[in-house]
Amino acid sequence: RISGTMKIEGNILYVAGNQNLTLVNIENPENIELLFREEYEEYLLDFCVEDGIFYSIWSGDIRHVEVWDFNDPQDPQQLGSFEIGQDQRTIRKYNSTLITLSAKFPHFETYNIENNNFENPPLIYSDEHPGHVKDVEVNGNTAYVVLTNTGLGILDITDVEQPELLTTFEVPEPRAQDNICYYRDHVYYNTPDYGVLIINVSDRENPQLASQIEGVRAREIYAVDDLFFAACYNAGLLMYDIDNPNDP
Repeated sequence: RISGTMKIEGNILYVAGNQNLTLVNIENPENIELLFREEYEEYLLDFCVEDGIFYSIWSGDIRHVEVWDFNDPQDPQQLGSFEIGQDQRTIRKYNSTLITLSAKFPHFETYNIENNNFENPPLIYSDEHPGHVKDVEVNGNTAYVVLTNTGLGILDITDVEQPELLTTFEVPEPRAQDNICYYRDHVYYNTPDYGVLIINVSDRENPQLASQIEGVRAREIYAVDDLFFAACYNAGLLMYDIDNPNDP
């Protein structure tokens, strides 16, 4: 049984459980190396990482973001922290902006972290959108979000102070457990009842279903180097070749 949120940057695998964080060197898959592991009293809800900088949302008496430098996993350094809306639980980075999303209420917040302002970044946008937002992936000036009353939502975030909802792609019986990942013009939409839907988003305003991986009940999904990984509740780790997303 595999549990936790995982991200890969370079040769480092980040795995976050409810109250722990683990970093593993996967450069040699046959001899992985544990670099860092820590247990926490608070709950680590979500994270993203870029250039070794770790952006994370934590729950506790006050919902907050913590920013850490993990370029030296043996000696991580905290760069700052700041309070966010108490309902926010998903975090992504876009240029000099951090985007946090709510799971309970249909809105998200964006913070300006220009010049590495991690202590008191200004809130530059807060708005509501149709459906409870569960997950988000950002590619360029586009945000792909899970809307639990619709399915996939596609937003233009060129102007982070005025994001524009371009279109939605309806998914059968969308649920709060649904999550997504983005890889090479395709969104991989994970839903417990229908497996993984592979959606072609090369035309942002006209997404099309490319194919479907049936029978997969995954907690977390990830795609890299033409491979798709699914961390499943009972089946362990599944891996698919997605060189041709129309026939994984």
